[in-house]
Amino acid sequence: MGPLTLMFNYPDHCVFYRFLPRSLTETDVELVGFVRGDAEEGKDYNREDAVWLWDQATKEDEYIILRNNAGVNSRCFEPGPYHPEFEAALQKFVGWYLHYLEEASHA
Repeated sequence: MGPLTLMFNYPDHCVFYRFLPRSLTETDVELVGFVRGDAEEGKDYNREDAVWLWDQATKEDEYIILRNNAGVNSRCFEPGPYHPEFEAALQKFVGWYLHYLEEASHA
């Protein structure tokens, strides 16, 4: 879907994340849940359960991300190479980002 979006699909619903960078160190996150158009709340899905799950997961992710961000922005951080297996998506994103920065600089 792209480097700033992702979607999780489940049998009764799906959740769409969209990341909207605001600055070098700040990003807004939009989280949208979807169910079938003919689904009935309480019968085909439980809204409270889905909202609780994604609220909890997002809070846990935020906890990790904020601490990682603090570490990366500390004076002690030294960047290293990306792990070829575990950070392949990040490598792809950086390549995509640099490509579009280069294109924009020639416009």
